[in-house]
Amino acid sequence: MIRKFITALLYKPIAVFMAAGLVLIFGIISFNQIKFALLPNIEYPRLTILTKFENSSAVEVENLVTKYLTDTLNTVPRIEQIESDSCQGLSIVRIRFKYGTDLAISTLEIREKLDQIRDLLPREAARPLISRFNPGESPFMQIAFTFKNSEDERKLRPYLEENVLFYFERVEGIGSVQISGGYKKEILVEIDPEKMNFYKTSIDEIKHKIISQNKNIPAGQLPFGNKELLIKTKSQFESVEDIRNLIIGSTQNFEHFYLSDISEVNEVYKRKQSYVRHNGKDAVILSLYKESSRNSFILSKDIKEIIKAQNDIFGDLLNYEIIFNESDYIEASINSLMFSLAIGAFLAYLSLLIILKNTISPTLLVITIPLSIISSILVFRFLEISLNLMSMGGLAIGIGMLFDSSNVVLSGIERNLQIGKNLTEAVIDGVVEVFGSVSSATLTTIIVFLPLIFLESLVGILFSEMAFSIIIIILVSYLISFSFLPVSTLILYKFRKNNNGENFLLYRIFNEDKIKQKYTRFLQNLLPQPIKILIPLTFALTLALFSLSFLDLDFLPKISSGRYVLRGEFPKGTPLQVMNEKSFQLEKEFKQKIKKDYFTIVSRDEIEILKNPNLQKEKYIIQIEFSLEEDEIYLISEILSNLHKNSELTNIKLWIEEKGDLLSQLVLFRRDVINLEITGDSPLAISEAGLNLKKKLESNPKVIFVRLGMDTQEPELLIESDKLKLASFGLLNQNIADLIKISLRGEDVSKYKVSSSETDIRIHLKDTNLKETKDLLDLRLLTRSGENIALNNVVKYRESTSYPSIQRVGSNIVNNVYIRLQDGDSSTREEILKIFKSEINRKDFSLLPSDEIRQIETAMIELLLTLLLSTVIVYMVLSGIFETFAISFIMLLSAPLILAGTIPFILLSGSSLNVSSFIGMILLIGVLVDNASLFYEYFSIYSKTNSSIKDSVLLAAQEIFRPVLMNNSTTIFGMLPIAFGLGFGTEFQFPLSIVVISGLIISTFASLLLVPLFFYIYFRKKAQS
Repeated sequence: MIRKFITALLYKPIAVFMAAGLVLIFGIISFNQIKFALLPNIEYPRLTILTKFENSSAVEVENLVTKYLTDTLNTVPRIEQIESDSCQGLSIVRIRFKYGTDLAISTLEIREKLDQIRDLLPREAARPLISRFNPGESPFMQIAFTFKNSEDERKLRPYLEENVLFYFERVEGIGSVQISGGYKKEILVEIDPEKMNFYKTSIDEIKHKIISQNKNIPAGQLPFGNKELLIKTKSQFESVEDIRNLIIGSTQNFEHFYLSDISEVNEVYKRKQSYVRHNGKDAVILSLYKESSRNSFILSKDIKEIIKAQNDIFGDLLNYEIIFNESDYIEASINSLMFSLAIGAFLAYLSLLIILKNTISPTLLVITIPLSIISSILVFRFLEISLNLMSMGGLAIGIGMLFDSSNVVLSGIERNLQIGKNLTEAVIDGVVEVFGSVSSATLTTIIVFLPLIFLESLVGILFSEMAFSIIIIILVSYLISFSFLPVSTLILYKFRKNNNGENFLLYRIFNEDKIKQKYTRFLQNLLPQPIKILIPLTFALTLALFSLSFLDLDFLPKISSGRYVLRGEFPKGTPLQVMNEKSFQLEKEFKQKIKKDYFTIVSRDEIEILKNPNLQKEKYIIQIEFSLEEDEIYLISEILSNLHKNSELTNIKLWIEEKGDLLSQLVLFRRDVINLEITGDSPLAISEAGLNLKKKLESNPKVIFVRLGMDTQEPELLIESDKLKLASFGLLNQNIADLIKISLRGEDVSKYKVSSSETDIRIHLKDTNLKETKDLLDLRLLTRSGENIALNNVVKYRESTSYPSIQRVGSNIVNNVYIRLQDGDSSTREEILKIFKSEINRKDFSLLPSDEIRQIETAMIELLLTLLLSTVIVYMVLSGIFETFAISFIMLLSAPLILAGTIPFILLSGSSLNVSSFIGMILLIGVLVDNASLFYEYFSIYSKTNSSIKDSVLLAAQEIFRPVLMNNSTTIFGMLPIAFGLGFGTEFQFPLSIVVISGLIISTFASLLLVPLFFYIYFRKKAQS
């Protein structure tokens, strides 16, 4: 079958080249159409339900909101775990589903459950908000805007909302635009308590009037000829004057009084909850979110054109800077891939020149690289696989393996030429001869990656596209080696001079005949005395296994983002204004060392926790974000040293951390952070355990700070009303709560809408200077009979304490311990964990790793099982191909030797054992089996013509000498640019390249010595028996 196919191709060379040309054309078109993204379309199986319950203690939030939510949501299918965090004014319920769950369906089910219990929640509680963490839904671009001149910074945000925002919102492909920073406007209604009492009205009545009168209400339809007219009552506020002229009630003389009679109504700027600055100037940040189907490159280009056009219009007034652009990262990664490909291909070409000693053969093999890659991109287009960090990583791995099938095919053709066949016969017989071994080798290489595709865990979600990419490029390379390569060989070999390479420039560097003679003699002497090599190998393998204990174990390799954050944490209760003043001191010290753009945030906008509820609830935080080149990292210690010497910053905890890359954010894992949970039945016991632990850990110089989920109890004031007195005055407890709330902070009661913008309407009691409990109790309340009474007539108070946060995992109360370390090396982590184990030794509570750590541990175990499963599947396939169990076992017998080479290299390179290195080991199993399969193919051929097992082994070993060297050397040289970190974003593939390069060096040794030795021992014993 294969002979007929190859013969037909050789007689149709033009058709083959035209077909290749078509593939190239459509591949290039596909490259322009394919979707570019930072990550594959990942759906993280986690939902968060956020419910605001303002001015409520953690205990009230727990009992009145969180408990109802968790009890109800427990019945939703495919839930693995529910965590809750009840803190002051906010309930956070985190739900983790099993991997593979359709979150769209689960979200609908949760909405139904929430609707069922809506009436059971307090009236003051906001409608629960379902938040879905998806890295693909992060902003693809962020732009910072500042005023050029000394304009009033308070006008910046309103100016952008009115004049600039809509330019971005109307761009095709932009899903949404969010604005943060700057000053927001509000309509402030400052109620005069004395005038309110004079007119005998109440806060309740004022609220009701504002809410009810600010509506356009549909009233039905009126027949009008052949049509129907829609009727609606119109009373929505259209100006601030409309609000002022709102009728609140009437006096005893039946004269109306207006809102302006009892209050001052003005459009003002809201009190700031955070400060955002760019290079020291107040800034506003626009975060642009793209539609999932849009190409980041094209969209980024469109946005830049809009910014350029805006610069022509607003350039005299506004400065802008793109502080994050996803497409830049993708472009840098693609450029890095192309650079690594070019360097790797050139090095592989050099190695082929040295081995083959002519220019035609290496050129033939190098031509297959662009054809393979462009063909793979064409397949990506039809399978709707985007070019992203994972798929490009798979291509980068596949580049080193592109030559494998073609090398073996070319070696088979060369062998047939050397025994005197003409070119056409040599091509046909050479291809047919190696078809079986190449097919089985390709099949086994594909099979080792198949388990990754079927995993529904975190590993499967992250790396299935990488596995797909490797499988696609290997399959494409296989097809090219049996179609395009034989035809090209038949044409180009006609121009090759048959001089065996003696006159070739690099002949002296690599004299294959002499090396092969020495190799054959060594193997000939080794076969009768296997103990000479098996004992040293056993010792090396034992040493390597012992070295495993010295390896760092990580989930992901450390990927440098080049972005750093200077963070400062203030003591609890520090006013925002004080924090802002200190932040200027930090910026001043910072600018003395770093002469680059920087971005400052004081505190945090609420939007951040809504967008990513998995964030730590860090309060009182300053952060300055900046970038550093690799040769500037030494500045970090100098900055911190200067800051710690500043006497004005002594009460601030300061540290600098590298901003986590997107993959680290995805798995919620950082090396410099330890998350643990203390769980038990008694909140007091686990709180005390946490405090003792915190005290012990903070004395350790390697610990920056420790944050507890259940810290010390905080004071609170409990207002208890006399129910009988309230009833006699016609009052409710809600009336008291509203009065206190509006006196202290005010309340947003409605929205003032002008065109597309909305402004909050907030009511607040004027001149309520509440400094102590007595002032609070002197507040006056209007009864149903029109009498004004002081609060102290109907309420009592008492001081109490409560925890600011109550956290649960399932039904168990937990105290989350969050430890920030100076560095995240394994020795530091182990030292901290030892302190934990020595402190937490009581029976009434236990210490558990956090949910994120448990998931990562599970994922690593899954990856190890995947490695074992790949090995078992390869064994099963080989047994099926060769119809023997023993031969398949012999082919895999040298696989453990991979550890003897890879582990020392991982240690020497300073890398860790992680997902990337595991994938490298999976890859090596396929390579080792490929070489063993090729050896057995030739051994079977020679066994038919040779009665001596030893002669057959030696002849087969000589035949595989060149293909093994060619395959392994081209893969090694193809991986070298990644191993040396040449290019942007190669950190993820670095551990893999180290494992593959070191493993292939050992694989070369195993394939040329151990595989022949094991086959010799097996067949000799079989013959003797």
